[in-house]
Amino acid sequence: GRLVPGTCADLMLFDPATVGRGEKRRVADLPAGASRVHTPAVGLHGVWVNGVRAVDAQGPIADCGRPGRVLRDFAD
Repeated sequence: GRLVPGTCADLMLFDPATVGRGEKRRVADLPAGASRVHTPAVGLHGVWVNGVRAVDAQGPIADCGRPGRVLRDFAD
């Protein structure tokens, strides 16, 4: 792909020297209080969706809006 002013782009900024997975921990944030294992990203500095920063080093940005959409079908 290319980064061109005025076009949409999704980007992930990470440090290749430190990128990886953090320690596993159990969190109870699913419906009805169900739990799951969470492994946070390490070395990830940000994610931009359609040019809008949606994630920073601390995690998802709550007030970034909804810059993208979920893809449910993929072309073959």
